[in-house]
Amino acid sequence: FSKVKRIGLLVKHNGMFSPPVAFMPPTKVVLAFDGRSAARDAVRTVAGSALLKGLAIHVVMSGAPSTNADGNKQLSWAQALLQEQCFSVSTAFVPGQAADVIGQQIAEQGADLLVMGVNTHSPLRQMLFGSKGADILRSVDVPALIVR
Repeated sequence: FSKVKRIGLLVKHNGMFSPPVAFMPPTKVVLAFDGRSAARDAVRTVAGSALLKGLAIHVVMSGAPSTNADGNKQLSWAQALLQEQCFSVSTAFVPGQAADVIGQQIAEQGADLLVMGVNTHSPLRQMLFGSKGADILRSVDVPALIVR
């Protein structure tokens, strides 16, 4: 139940953010990025957000080392878009499982907000295969802004 209190959902590009009880305005953001359309939507949402303007954004991609070249290309796209909107941006491609990497990066960066894009899946698919997004949310202890 405590996780439910701190997770906000952006539904159909309109937002709702549910902060933890003792809310403090964020100062540093980790944006979990995999290059897919939902993650790109999350980057666009952050870039267009007046509420997040001026915050430091750390864009993180995880995966197998063999995907590093394409990952760096995707990260460059995200960095350029955010920098065009005057964000201070850093990026990292870190080999490993998404939930482990994102949690580690939040701790290392001292981030106090996680932003990530998620795709919706049928209940049957979610039950059978699980969700990387859900795994990430269970592994972190900061508020999350979810873009759908």
